[in-house]
Amino acid sequence: MAANIDTFATLRVPAWHGLGVVLDAPLPPLEFQTAAGLEWTVSLEPLAFNMIETDGLESFRAVVRSDSRKALGVVGDGYAPVQNTEMFQFLHDLREFDLDLNVETAGALGKGEIVWALAKAPALGFALGSDKVETYLLISNGHAGNRRLTVTPTTIRVVCQNTLAVAMGERKGKVGLAHGWDLKHTTGIQDRLAQVKGCLESTFSAVATTREIASRMADKGATFGTVEDIARKVWGEVPALKDGKGANKARTIALDRLADLERIWNSPTSNVEGTTGTVWAALNAVTEWCEHESIVRSGNYTQGESRFIGNLLGGSASSFKEDAFSYALSLV
Repeated sequence: MAANIDTFATLRVPAWHGLGVVLDAPLPPLEFQTAAGLEWTVSLEPLAFNMIETDGLESFRAVVRSDSRKALGVVGDGYAPVQNTEMFQFLHDLREFDLDLNVETAGALGKGEIVWALAKAPALGFALGSDKVETYLLISNGHAGNRRLTVTPTTIRVVCQNTLAVAMGERKGKVGLAHGWDLKHTTGIQDRLAQVKGCLESTFSAVATTREIASRMADKGATFGTVEDIARKVWGEVPALKDGKGANKARTIALDRLADLERIWNSPTSNVEGTTGTVWAALNAVTEWCEHESIVRSGNYTQGESRFIGNLLGGSASSFKEDAFSYALSLV
């Protein structure tokens, strides 16, 4: 198991990030919770001090994991935990939509500060020529007090396992990828989670919008110049050559990234029957780089774990892909 993966399970084949224990057959959500080692709970307990002035800290509590008795974080008055079982019960309840929903991966990072589950909805998938796109629902939660509960629709392009959130409209003043719902850990969060379940019915119907946008991108011709344009919109212009030792590091990084993108653009994953030489292929060259080529580190997490966080749990790669999608959308 990787350095900061606490527990993790995945269905049939290793997940794209190469982490986790492989299961042979699908399991109902609550059984998958057990397989992923997520049966533990958290409780809020008083902070312990020894001969230290505690004025103003009486309302703070430690979030303590039941099995290991490890403190996962410190939270203030009004914080309401969401237990792991509530996440998997949420996925269990979604089966009423008849989507043939199956949990594909689930696990915890660190000491259990971050937990997640990713469920596949085969009934919502679609194809562009030989390029298949599957629809998933990602639910993630934080137990350290610094991460909200999120419920996010996600589509994954099977040919190269790029992750791309469903196109749903506007957020933060621009057209981009849906971020789903962020729920604060305050009183009433369970009621709001129930409301999200109701909203998902209309969310899943919006997959038709994703199909239409992807189809338009697959009908619009593109060259590697299009990939370069997308990269320019995401990361800016390649820095000019400068004098001095170490002055051109940013330029080297940008040129190396463009070389990686050109290699991806010319690879089999960007040359799939029905989408070769299109805006869709150009967009996916950029998202493939974010998923598999980017070099990122987050705290004590390994490279693979950092990519996982960056792409699925709201890190920088999520923003890169949103910017890439927004620009590609403007082209069609």
